[in-house]
Amino acid sequence: MPSSGAYTFLTTPSKTKEPYLVGKDVMMDPAALDDQTSVMAALLADPLGSHEEIFLETPPQKENTRRKLADAMHYNVGEEFTDPAPNRCSGIDAGLPKIDEVIGLRKGLRMVDHYGYEDIGPIYNDMASDSLRLAEIDLTYEDGSIYIGRLFKNKEHFKITLAIHALKKMFRKANLKHTCDADSRRTFSKHASSKVIAALLRTKYETTVGPRPKDLPYSILREHHINASYWKCWKAKELAIASAHGTEESSYKLLPLYLYLLKCANPGSITHLHTEVDEKGATRFKYAFMALKACVDGWKHLRKILVVDGTHMFGKYRGCLLTASGQDANFQVFPIAFAVVDSENDLSCSWFFEKLGDIIDDSSELAIISDRSPSIKSAIRKWFPNSHHGTCLTHLTRNVDDHYHRRHQRALVQQAGEAFTVAKFKKYYSMLKEVDIACWRYMEKIEVSQWTRAYFPGNRYNLMSSNIAEALNAALLPARESPIVALFEFIRSNAVQMV
Repeated sequence: MPSSGAYTFLTTPSKTKEPYLVGKDVMMDPAALDDQTSVMAALLADPLGSHEEIFLETPPQKENTRRKLADAMHYNVGEEFTDPAPNRCSGIDAGLPKIDEVIGLRKGLRMVDHYGYEDIGPIYNDMASDSLRLAEIDLTYEDGSIYIGRLFKNKEHFKITLAIHALKKMFRKANLKHTCDADSRRTFSKHASSKVIAALLRTKYETTVGPRPKDLPYSILREHHINASYWKCWKAKELAIASAHGTEESSYKLLPLYLYLLKCANPGSITHLHTEVDEKGATRFKYAFMALKACVDGWKHLRKILVVDGTHMFGKYRGCLLTASGQDANFQVFPIAFAVVDSENDLSCSWFFEKLGDIIDDSSELAIISDRSPSIKSAIRKWFPNSHHGTCLTHLTRNVDDHYHRRHQRALVQQAGEAFTVAKFKKYYSMLKEVDIACWRYMEKIEVSQWTRAYFPGNRYNLMSSNIAEALNAALLPARESPIVALFEFIRSNAVQMV
């Protein structure tokens, strides 16, 4: 270790070397004074010359200069430290400059003021060796501040400074103290509530009816990674529909306005609204009827056969949807009229067929197909007495299958009903009597002219069942649990596409 009189000479590098500062320690020992004097004379005589003997070919070991000088002079690191005065020797030639003038040091000047750092690391022109010694760099006195115009020693110094800066910016301090009271925090939940799920599902119920409640748990888990029970999804669906189309109560209030605007926008359409007044004097909904202009005009070009059927609604207030449809010459389903009633009873069916009379004329050429509903049968006799009523053969065979579980009864009834001639009908009907006499007696209670093609007084064409009405009900299934205005709007938009 050099003594406390050691100094560092800053020399000017040669033109053939890399522009890095190099240093050489010169001992202030009188025995080595002549060597020092010769070195100083050479530097002054040729400051830009090539003196390779004073360049460091290998980097010196990194030393903390502040600690080194403090240990040599018995100073503490925390105390102020100044460079000692250089040792003067009378043997030096008076013509040579003073050593402290050459090295730029004077008594009382601190090293940090002269060099800019308390410790100057090894500086040399070997970048390869510099990169290998990154692990030995002392980061204690490294300055990690970044500002515009800052200069760095080399690329490695730049990378290390940026790394330190990034580490300092990586960590943040969070104040986790609650600023709201317990009553306010009670309204928030870590789990998704039905209102939150409803907000996510609202777009699915705006233009279409949307998914069913039993399909929502899987859909929400797949799209939003939320586990929700069936009942929470059901409530979310109700809230989403209410947000998109309004509540059931508000929908009934808007129904008169909707029907009025429908007739204004589509002149020629037929709408009817029937209400009643309860004991408290409040007006309540009873029936609603709708037939679009295109459907009314299209009936003139259809086969003279009308299929009537009723299906249940699944909204908050339930109800029944009655439909009347026909078939064109291309065997396509053609919707004609729709009605929302409380149930399929005598009053509602009679009101529906009364409104159908505004569209369809009663004649002997007209055939009306329906199930075996007594309410529909009585309404047909009242409002369309000249028409011919036929029973849906599919409903009839299902009833036979429910009451008689043997293998051949349903097939024999089906074949007897579809027979074109009386002879074939009698053949299959007699076979039914031989197979199951109880089933034959059950069929005897039904008028043979209603369920057979051979004895039907009118023309049923190919319609032995009300399957076209069932197909229409299936198309309306997604809207049968919507509010009534949304239901009629769904029917209107889809009927326009079908027609």
